[in-house]
Amino acid sequence: MNIDTLIADLAKQLNLEDSLQLNEHGYLALEVNDSLVVNLQWHSADEHLIIFTPLFNLSEAIKEDQTKDTGRLQNQLLSNLLGANLFWQGTSGGTLSLDQDSGWIWLMDKRSFGTISQPGVLADWLLQHIETSKTFISLVIENRGADAQPKAAPGTSAGKEPGNGHWIQG
Repeated sequence: MNIDTLIADLAKQLNLEDSLQLNEHGYLALEVNDSLVVNLQWHSADEHLIIFTPLFNLSEAIKEDQTKDTGRLQNQLLSNLLGANLFWQGTSGGTLSLDQDSGWIWLMDKRSFGTISQPGVLADWLLQHIETSKTFISLVIENRGADAQPKAAPGTSAGKEPGNGHWIQG
């Protein structure tokens, strides 16, 4: 089995109508429910797959609100994120990171091919990553109110079909 076969099998396991495949750079983006972009990046040199998702922009997440103390919101949010990173207890093995240039919070994880090559492991890992991502986005929405769905991350399609056209519903 190789990474291409593993990615093609992932589409079958997720009951996707279209097959999945990495592009020539080893990259694949999946859009989940029109709101979440999950990226897969294969590194052939050391045979590992990285999964990464932009969750929200920190400054947007704590945008000034007349009814809330933004300093308190930022401290609470950062405390929750750092607490989740402690021994990966709230991230299902992933790591939360801040891109200081853009202000985006990302959830990312890396696994070796040997770890994900067993049947169903990649699909389970992907679905767990999606659920964990949704949990952190919900945290921001709860802090800001129901109308606070984070905007799309830089380089994503902001609610439109991603360039490779792969969708996951559910």
